[in-house]
Amino acid sequence: MKKSKKILVTSLATATLGLISFADTTGDFPFSAQHVSAQEKDASKNGKVVKENTTSAPNQAEKPKTPAQNPAEKPKTPAPKPEPKPAPKPAPKPAPKPAEKPKTPAQKPAEKPKNTSPKEDKSKSTAQSGWVGSSYYENGTKVTNKWIFDKKANSYFYLNASGNYVQNAWEGNYYLKSDGKMAKNEWIYDKNYGSYYYLTGEGSYARNTWVGNYYLKSNGKRAKNEWIYDKNYGSYYYLTGEGNYARNTWVGNYYLKSDGKMAKAEWIYDKNYGSYYYLTAEGSYARNKWVGNYYLKSDGKMAKNEWVDGGRYYVGDDGVWQPKPAPKPAPKPAEKPKTPAPKPAEKPKTPAPKPAEKPKTPAPKPAEKPKTPAPKPAEKPKTPAQKPTEKAKETTPKQDKSQSKVQSGWVGNYYLKSDGKRAKNEWVDGGRYYVDSDGKKVKSDWIYDKNYGSYYYLTAEGSYARNKWVGNYYLKSDGKVAKNEWVDGGRYYVNSEGKMVRGKWVDGGRYYVGNDGVRQPKPAAGNPYSAALKTAQDYNRIHLSKKRIYEMLIYEGFNSDTAQYAINHLQADYKANALAQAREYRKNANLSKTEIYERLTSPYFRKFTKEEADYAIQKLDLTPEGSIARNKWVGDYYYKSDGKLAKNEWVDGGRYYVNSEGKMVRGKWVDGGRYYVGNDGVRQPKPAAGNPYSAALKTAQDYNRIHLSKKRIYEMLIYEGFNSDTAQYAINHLQADYKANALAQAREYRKNANLSKTEIYERLTSPYFRKFTKEEANYAIQHLGD
Repeated sequence: MKKSKKILVTSLATATLGLISFADTTGDFPFSAQHVSAQEKDASKNGKVVKENTTSAPNQAEKPKTPAQNPAEKPKTPAPKPEPKPAPKPAPKPAPKPAEKPKTPAQKPAEKPKNTSPKEDKSKSTAQSGWVGSSYYENGTKVTNKWIFDKKANSYFYLNASGNYVQNAWEGNYYLKSDGKMAKNEWIYDKNYGSYYYLTGEGSYARNTWVGNYYLKSNGKRAKNEWIYDKNYGSYYYLTGEGNYARNTWVGNYYLKSDGKMAKAEWIYDKNYGSYYYLTAEGSYARNKWVGNYYLKSDGKMAKNEWVDGGRYYVGDDGVWQPKPAPKPAPKPAEKPKTPAPKPAEKPKTPAPKPAEKPKTPAPKPAEKPKTPAPKPAEKPKTPAQKPTEKAKETTPKQDKSQSKVQSGWVGNYYLKSDGKRAKNEWVDGGRYYVDSDGKKVKSDWIYDKNYGSYYYLTAEGSYARNKWVGNYYLKSDGKVAKNEWVDGGRYYVNSEGKMVRGKWVDGGRYYVGNDGVRQPKPAAGNPYSAALKTAQDYNRIHLSKKRIYEMLIYEGFNSDTAQYAINHLQADYKANALAQAREYRKNANLSKTEIYERLTSPYFRKFTKEEADYAIQKLDLTPEGSIARNKWVGDYYYKSDGKLAKNEWVDGGRYYVNSEGKMVRGKWVDGGRYYVGNDGVRQPKPAAGNPYSAALKTAQDYNRIHLSKKRIYEMLIYEGFNSDTAQYAINHLQADYKANALAQAREYRKNANLSKTEIYERLTSPYFRKFTKEEANYAIQHLGD
């Protein structure tokens, strides 16, 4: 008897799987193939859609505990901006310690956030197994607290304790998207943690690994604006504000090479500053010390053709120490110095797009922090720099007095003091001129003198400016920059930074200066209190919050008392202002209620109170008369007879289709690719393009004419609203020469952007740009010509 029961259960399970695979042929269930979102793309490789064949739904415990090892594609969400050109190297500043150990990483939420899944559809199930609303049934029983795999949707879903699929939330190490599907091979942004995460091919979040040029830390967050140490590559890397690793640039006192590694115990040449630098073993650039036969000055540059180390030694035009100074620059010797770290070769002509040493399969825990942090970059060395050992007895030669007579006064742009030494970082010649750290006279430039606590401007002939304007700054009779005072005969006012103020109330709100900066004896607005109130009324007309109006008054130059007076006497309805802003967001940006609420209360946007924002959200769906919208459009959104927002359905007599966000769709195939709506949103009974397959092929042909890659054409078809089967049909029947397309794109880059072959190759194969295969890109480069 027991054996027969087992056979019966097995048969029922097999039948259930069959129902999941074949019962929903009409597209009635929300996750049938015909209901896949137009923005949810099937995984594809070389234009062919890859489907999973497994039919069993694994339990959560069956999922791998560690992230997949193979590197995934670069993120589709945050396309990296082109790297900025290095700015001129500033004076040495302390840099942050590389790879400071972070605080305990935030854990993924064990529990799902509130309201992350839709309410249960209480309608009774009419199917023995399958989807009913947001719930899933097996043999008539609702599935709860369990993972299931939907073969038609080609994805895992997680059913919570209520039996509804989870949305926009973590379940262990896995993330469920807005449509309930488990994220795989893609980036997601979690606003609760304020970070991007990468979900691997098996679904868990990546950690302690690289994904393209981005690094995922031990808590899964994408690193940015911080140092990390990767023990697999034995180096520090700096992740920029965009998240990609810095290269060929300075970060504080540290230099990141073309492969992103921090330079250590080696020479680098920086063409922007036209000099060699030596990076010490801890990574900061050497200064005021010898490295072999070369001397690094206070700014880190290698000295050439000058006396160094307190004027005791002379280096030639190649930077090499010489026993005696020659009348002319010494010729460059053929051999390089024998001491460690010889002069390096310059930057390679074709920088590698990514570190060549990186293994294809990084170890699972690469980003271990060092046990002892690197010393502060600005810290003086504990032991004085040793002079080169090969100098022997001639390491401290005395200056040849026959070739260097002591004199005082100017020698070119350098000033020699009474003892014959060159003046540096000081005022000279009776205090009229200033010489910099190299002893050179400063001309047409600003300097800051910490002894006097002020900026000065040195004119073209080198003397300091006084009683005159330099741009928007005024130099007083003593040469100092004026601050927080009336200048130039009391006609103009300069602020705390020394800059001329224009079109504001100044000097504690007692006076007004026009747009030309000149003091107005009788401003049109009257006294500052009435002027502040009038300005506040102007800002109230554009529906600002109380906090934003106050901030704008301060920005306009009113002091805090005057601004507060205006706020207190302004008859404003801030709830009405919040509602007006919410309607603007709905009308112009088509934001959801959640997004609108976040912007209204955000400290970076509108700065309304929660009470004011709640009022706006409650009234947002009401008509101007205050009643609930029913059977009518509000912008691009349709409200049904029960007042609820319609989603993923035909509305208004079946003439229009709204998507998963409730917004009217225009100019696309909808409802699983079965129907087409025009640019006015109206259903077309017989679209000009014919059936969706021929329409997809025609659209693919249009994209092929502008020389897109196979992958980009497929993506654009999905974006246009075609489902994966229709898009793949078009790809299979498109007679395209993708190598020729790649060559056409390469020629456009060469013609319009004047890019190098290396740069063109990178853009052709980049997942952010053209997405051609390496074979297609190589063909294009080979046939591009010089």
